[in-house]
Amino acid sequence: MLRMNRLLIGVIVLCLNGPLSWGSQPLSLSNFISDTLQNHPFLKQETLGVIASRFTRNSTQGSKDITLSATASNGTEEPLSTSPFNPTTRQTTAYSASASRSFWSTGGTISVTAGSTRLDQNYPTTLPFEIGPNTYYENSLTMTYSQPLWQNLGGNQFSYSYDLGELTVQQTLLQSQKNVEGFVASLSHHYLDWAFLESQKEIADKRFDLAKKAEQQTRNQLKANLVDKVDLLRSQDAVRIAEQRVLLLRSQLIAKRTQLATQTNTKTVSNGYPSLDLYQRNTNLPHPNTITIKAVRSIQLMDKQKAMLIRQRTYVEDLDKPNVTLDISHKIADGDTAYSQSTDYSNTDQSLSLNVSKPFFASETKNKRQSLNTQIRQLEYQTQSEILRVQSMAKNLYIQITELERIMDLNQTQITFAKEKTKEELRFYNQGRSQLAFVIQSQDNEQNAQLTYATNALNYHQMTLTYLNLIDRLPHVPRGPF
Repeated sequence: MLRMNRLLIGVIVLCLNGPLSWGSQPLSLSNFISDTLQNHPFLKQETLGVIASRFTRNSTQGSKDITLSATASNGTEEPLSTSPFNPTTRQTTAYSASASRSFWSTGGTISVTAGSTRLDQNYPTTLPFEIGPNTYYENSLTMTYSQPLWQNLGGNQFSYSYDLGELTVQQTLLQSQKNVEGFVASLSHHYLDWAFLESQKEIADKRFDLAKKAEQQTRNQLKANLVDKVDLLRSQDAVRIAEQRVLLLRSQLIAKRTQLATQTNTKTVSNGYPSLDLYQRNTNLPHPNTITIKAVRSIQLMDKQKAMLIRQRTYVEDLDKPNVTLDISHKIADGDTAYSQSTDYSNTDQSLSLNVSKPFFASETKNKRQSLNTQIRQLEYQTQSEILRVQSMAKNLYIQITELERIMDLNQTQITFAKEKTKEELRFYNQGRSQLAFVIQSQDNEQNAQLTYATNALNYHQMTLTYLNLIDRLPHVPRGPF
């Protein structure tokens, strides 16, 4: 029976001091993030956003397509009789088909049209002779090329929507990358909180073990009449306080693991524990002076927005130009009373025309251009403000991180002194030269020093994450698929 009780006590102690579940495996930060991204819908959501923007951009290429059109008409008329040689009725049946295509590189448009017409006429029957054919066929092929010489030269207007769509794709891609990096930063902070709770529990477990040993030692000394009963009560109170702390941290750890397992949609959290060394320093932290500010995504997003405004301004300025168009046309045609003879296309026509138009005043384009210029200047000031914000925040965080490293060195020294003090207080107490209260206080001071060290280590890693996220150099961030 005594053996069974000892076994049960051993199991309880193992459960309190070890991982929270049997078969727990160490889980690194990189594996935690990669497992989450594989199972969480966030990355898929951002990827689909980029894909959708590409489809939207591609939908603006319609002016590159070949446009086909066809018409058919039939009309009957009775011309006014101004001469005995005029037909009494005239019926016209016409068909036409055309294909046209625009060229973004030049801004020009080419079209080819095929037409066929049948003319049926009835003449007065009172005349002693036949005036003309009652049925006549005419067929033609026409090719026309229209080339802008000023407005829309080089296809400025044709490519406008596509250019804006391409800039939107780049903006969406940058924003998605920024969102993913922010998501990874959030996961990293959760992982740090988890590791910090594990570190706190480890410190509390050690304090609990010390309290139990001190309580047992005091109990033995009381039996030997070496201490008073109040010392035993003090040691038992210290055990209860330490045990409450362990149980509280244990419940917080269970809650944190459950939260992360649900939030990240992975099983690795439920079956693992953080393997991060909370006290490890980052030796490759880039200095703020080495940051390429134009590579920061928040600045790149503003640059893309400025490029969109400049493209809109270019479009508006192009609309304000005179519309000068050179039209070149070549036509072959033929006609006959027999349809087969009307397709010889023996007649040729060419034409060349220059069309010029310019709106007076152009108040609409003028106001749009001024509005866009104002927005561009405003965005330039916003970009300068963002650059100053990033630079000042980066320097602030870097200084705090550097100073925290010095503070953590002092924490280590403080812990060493606290341990030495606890040993001395315990030695004095065993020699009857000190009180148990001083031993308990010294042990509590040692625990507080360790907790302070762990808290500063947590702050160090959190500031480092914030710093790297600010300058877009956060590790474990996927660069795709986008």
